[in-house]
Amino acid sequence: MKRYLLFGYFKYYPAGGMNDCDFTSDSLELCVDYLKLRNYDYYHVYDTLNREYIDLHVAGQTFDKPQGLIEFK
Repeated sequence: MKRYLLFGYFKYYPAGGMNDCDFTSDSLELCVDYLKLRNYDYYHVYDTLNREYIDLHVAGQTFDKPQGLIEFK
């Protein structure tokens, strides 16, 4: 399994759960590059190694810093 799971969806067409998992990578930078190509309305990245959910939900924003981290224990 890759380290990062990218979930992306458009405002009116969310598939739900794992159906929204569109990309996986061991590099967060590759996830960001992929997001730039897809132009989703909403997107989230889950770090499977650190068990952190990285919330990047506002489209059109810079991807330099996550908006927030939520830890799953």
